[in-house]
This record gives sequence, C-alpha cells and structure tokens, in this order.
Amino acid sequence: MTTLPEYEERLTPVGEYEFTVNEEPEVRRSRSTDGQGKSRETLNVKVKFLLTAPNGRQLRHTDVFFIHEPRYRDFLSALGCKKGEDGRVHTPESFDIVGQSFVAEIVHESSKTDQSKIWARIANFKLAEDNDVPAPGDDIETPF
Repeated sequence: MTTLPEYEERLTPVGEYEFTVNEEPEVRRSRSTDGQGKSRETLNVKVKFLLTAPNGRQLRHTDVFFIHEPRYRDFLSALGCKKGEDGRVHTPESFDIVGQSFVAEIVHESSKTDQSKIWARIANFKLAEDNDVPAPGDDIETPF
C-alpha cells in the first residue's frame, strides 16, 4: 500500500502562525531598476520556515526579505535584535538564527508589477519582549 503526502496549498493560508527558522538563510545579490530606469544592486535574504498554526498543523513557508524594506527590520526585531540610537536595527556579530521562533501573520499581497499574481508574505510581526541578543558594537548589514 502506498502512502501519499497530504495536499499542501501553493499559497500559505492567511492567518497567525509561530514561525521557526529551519535552515541557514541564503543571502543573495539581485539587481533592480527604479522608475527612472536606473539599475542598482541590492541584497536579499531568502529564509525557510516551519510554521505552526494555532490548531497544531505545520506548514513550510519560504519568504524573501530585501534588506532595505521595513519587513526585514521587523523580522530582525522579532528575532530579538536591538534598535540602536541611530534608529536602525543592529545584528550581533555572532547570531545563531536556525531554530529561532517568533509569531507573525501571513497575508496575501498582489504583485506590484503583475496584479494577477498573489504572494503570501509575512506581516504584523510580534516583537520579542525579552531576548538575550546582545547589542552589537558595530552595525552589521546582514547577520548571516
């Protein structure tokens, strides 16, 4: 007798989940073009998560954060990184991210370039109240 895996929706369903980072994030370089046709290089971070729903159901989710977007700042804050006097969220020099958890929501957003495409994105991060991530001496662009 064959055992088949359960059906898993292509888009992670909307709702609140506990997110656990289950692999070392992948830091990638990409190019983007602004509205005036100027091209620039930027970094993004691809993170794979194991999600746990309030009913105990577990799902997998992958999200990509561009390091200049507020979602990335909120992601780091949810993991316990501290905001410095300059207003930027700083990451410590040594940061073990695999196994770290936080609570947030999945929302569905339309693509900015193609309204027929829908993306499942992490939003509304619950910030860490007590964390043991030390405030770093120097700002590090990416913790991984």
